[in-house]
Amino acid sequence: MTKEKNKFLIYNFSGEIDDLSHLFPNERLAQIASVIEATGRKAEIRDRGDIHTLKALGPSLLKKKIASFTGSYLFKKHSENKSLSLLDKLLFALPLKITTESMAKEIESHYADFMRKEAESIIEENFSGIFLNLWHGGFQHTMELARLVKERSMIPIYAIGQRIDWFKENVLKLYPQLDGVILGLGYESVKRLISGDPPEVIPNLIL
Repeated sequence: MTKEKNKFLIYNFSGEIDDLSHLFPNERLAQIASVIEATGRKAEIRDRGDIHTLKALGPSLLKKKIASFTGSYLFKKHSENKSLSLLDKLLFALPLKITTESMAKEIESHYADFMRKEAESIIEENFSGIFLNLWHGGFQHTMELARLVKERSMIPIYAIGQRIDWFKENVLKLYPQLDGVILGLGYESVKRLISGDPPEVIPNLIL
């Protein structure tokens, strides 16, 4: 595929729903896109923090029904301060344990497949640079995405977001697939970076 020059990707994968606000459109991504496009470059936002993506990555409906049924029964017994009989343990507690463990493995497999497909798509587009938003859940999976992309491409990858503000340069020590991290809101840093300023003089950019 022919490279479209000066096109940058802004990527977000929430990976989980800790709060309903995680499903709202992320204003920060739009702000960064506007900063990029104000310099004459193109920006593409891929915000995977939506309910449809997360639902598709979830476990099978049968497993969810089994977990819901057995969990509800056990919760009712617990709320009534009733001890579990041997039959309860065999018919409810054991199936719940087996099902939840199976659900966790299935979800992890779905996430791994999803990231492989995402990496393939990103590599095909051959962006000039990638900005990964690490605001809430999905940190490890987003880092895996960066690793998969770096295995086959030299696209510069920078991380932004709340997790970066927490861990700063320590992220780079653990994840060499990143070319740098940007602290704070990062709007000025992004602007100067894609405009060609020497990275070492850009404030809030750690390499």
